[in-house]
Order: sequence, then structure tokens, then C-alpha cells
Amino acid sequence: MTKDSLLIRLYSFSYRQGAPGDPCGNGGGFVFDCRILPNPGRMAEYADLTGLDYTAAEFLNRLPETADFLQSACRLIENTAVNYRSRGFNDLMAAFGCTGGKHRSVFCAEQAGQYLQLKGFNTRIIHWELGRTDARFARPGAMLLAAGEGLRLRPLTENTPKALIKIGGRTMLDWNLEALSLAGFKNIVINTYHLKEQIAEHIERHYGNSPHKITISEEPALLGSGGGVKYAARWLHSPLPVIIHNADIYTEFDLANLYRRYNPADFAALVCQKRSSSRYLLFDEEGCLCGRCIEGRDFIVRQPCGRMRKLAFAGIHILSPDAVETIHTCASPDIIDFYLAQIQQGRCVRALKTQGIWFDIGTAEKLERLRKWMEKAG
Repeated sequence: MTKDSLLIRLYSFSYRQGAPGDPCGNGGGFVFDCRILPNPGRMAEYADLTGLDYTAAEFLNRLPETADFLQSACRLIENTAVNYRSRGFNDLMAAFGCTGGKHRSVFCAEQAGQYLQLKGFNTRIIHWELGRTDARFARPGAMLLAAGEGLRLRPLTENTPKALIKIGGRTMLDWNLEALSLAGFKNIVINTYHLKEQIAEHIERHYGNSPHKITISEEPALLGSGGGVKYAARWLHSPLPVIIHNADIYTEFDLANLYRRYNPADFAALVCQKRSSSRYLLFDEEGCLCGRCIEGRDFIVRQPCGRMRKLAFAGIHILSPDAVETIHTCASPDIIDFYLAQIQQGRCVRALKTQGIWFDIGTAEKLERLRKWMEKAG
């Protein structure tokens, strides 16, 4: 389990495709040009390898210019990290680029990560081009929203966070972590605030030795869905879409199928159902978000294509890399407001319509409804 602290994000990337953006809205950080080093990709014996493969890494490691380059880059990053840590900053970005984003940049990002970890820094390595183009290195990420106080469930949530309420002998957190794991999501961020120590202890006790990479994003205040994703963006940023999932819902949706159905050309996708709700999202005939309906009143912010339909949001959404890089502009605690602002700027947020079992435990009545359904289902 990784806890929130100063995070040094280390990227490898391809100059042909361009450097990754900065999800924190600080304009990025260091960019180191690895093209100063000889290119293993031009040599037949290394062309099909990457900087993660031993023989290609050894080729680069034997070069004296590699040591000089890495020593200079690592010292600069380290000195800056020491300064940032003393000033209470929580993020530092450094990107290593080469022509194809496959050999030199990958090797250098890995070496820098090892050096900085030995110095006691928290690092995250993202191989942007490899993760985007090579299925062997695809690491789709997920986030569970678990920071809420559960005010409508009091007094139950006065001493127990909503995510640790037990249903069918297991916590809501456990049900949802299992669902994400079965769908192939192994890198999972969990945001916490209310009774956060209990969630951290639960993760450490039950998942400390699991193959999952679980990161706790401890919020300094209750930030809401939009603020929570914004605060955790440095953990979520990757070349692949990320799935966001409320921790207080129970579903039997096929999350892997929903993720496959997502159109990467869309800014984001919202999993929705046709069911009764006091709040709906409004979509046009092309499935594009146009507004919302609250207690019978429509708020339309984008001209619909054809007739609109009302769908209930299921508390699961998929964000493109562009959305994660743009989330720093979110000014509202409600992430739906962020989506509405983006569609006004011409971006497409689309419905992923699905059917199946769905419950939320937002109130005592809804919690009891789920418990009775589980008892009946056996």
C-alpha cells in the first residue's frame, strides 16, 4: 500500500508523439532529452526489445555517457525534491524522452526511479508510449471514491466509514475491490477522509501482501467527487482511460465489458441506467451528455442532436487521459459539474448504458434493501 506524500512522477515518452501533459495544472516539470545517448533501437539485436529488457539495458548501462547523463538528471531531480518536500509540495514531474519512447527513455526513467527510491522518495514510473501501444505494458487504473462522511446513514457512520459497512459478511470496499480486480484493474487509488485511519488499517491488514498496487489518497478536507479525483490525479495519470467507481454502491455489472465499450475518442463516459431517480442526466440521440434534470427541472448546457432521454447515473465513469489532464480545472466538488463545463467547450461525454443489479447504500432504507436482497439471493 502506498500512502499520499510528495510524489515524484517519472515518465518515459516518445518525441514523435509528444510529451505527456501535467494533470496537476502546474505546467509540467523537468524534461530530459535522452536522444543524446546512442539509440539501441537502430541495432537489430535490440530493435524488438525495450529499456526494460536486460540486454538493451546493459547496452545503455555500459556507455560512459549514460552514467554522466543520469547522474546530472538524478541530482537535479533530487535537489528539487528536497526543496519541494521542505515547502510542503506534494508533486514533482520529470519526463525522459527519446525518439520512439521505447529504449533510452524507458531505461533512464527506471534508473532515476531506483535512485530516488533509494534516497527515500516516493516515486511513480509511467511508461507513456509503451503503455499506449504495447499490450504487455498496459496498466489500466481505477479509483474508488471512499472519502464521504455518510451523513444520511448516521448514527451508523459516526464510528464506521461508509466504505467499511458490511453487506453479506464483507465490506463495501471489499466487494468493489474484488469487482475491479476481476475486471483487470490492478492499480487502484482509494481516496479517504472520514475515519481514514480505519480504511488504511483495513487495506494494510487484508491487502498488504496482495499483487494489487493500492494507493491511499488522504484528502486534507472533504473534497467531493470532483475534488477527490482532482486531488488524486497525479496517481491516476496514464496513457490509458481510468475508471472511477463509488465505494458505496454494489453492482454486478461487467466492468471489463464496460471498459471495452468505452470510445477512446470521447472525453469521458458515464455508466447509466434507465431507472427511477430524483436526479437524471440528459443525453441526446447520439448518447452525448447535454445537461441534467434535478427534481423535474431540466438544465441544458449543450444543444442536443434530436430528442433527449433521461438516464440515472450509476456512480461509475471512465475518464480519458485528456480528462485526467484537465481535471485540475474542476472548480466544483461535484464531478458532474466538471463534465457539464467540458461539454460546453465542445468535448463529448457519452452515456454507457447498461442493465443489471445496482444498489447504493446512501440511506438506512437503501442499505436495508441491499441486505434483504443479498439474504434472498443467498
